[in-house]
Amino acid sequence: MTDNTTVTQDSFLHEAQREGKATGKVDISHLDDAIEAVCDVMNHEVADLYKKKDESGWPTSTMKVYCQDCRAIVPPGIMELRRKRTRMVCGKCKSKKIARGSEKALEGFYRIEKKEKKQEEKK
Repeated sequence: MTDNTTVTQDSFLHEAQREGKATGKVDISHLDDAIEAVCDVMNHEVADLYKKKDESGWPTSTMKVYCQDCRAIVPPGIMELRRKRTRMVCGKCKSKKIARGSEKALEGFYRIEKKEKKQEEKK
């Protein structure tokens, strides 16, 4: 079990909500202050930090596409449907059976091994 106090991660959640329902503690020595604090979901210091910071400096993650027919992470393709609607499809085989997510999440969920690891194992 990891100690949440050593991890310094920016979060909009209140301390009690970040720790979880079972472990979150709210001081109820002053009942009126406690009731106001329970409904306070946002960490205002982090919100002010993001307001002052330019959007280009915000942390981002790149989304990838996994095709269930190709069984690989592929470039996305766009297919035009009826009534001028578009749909994301596999860029190689045009399959609709795709999953989107971060590369790390897709590799973990679908148990994809990197080609480099496979080559090392063969040697």
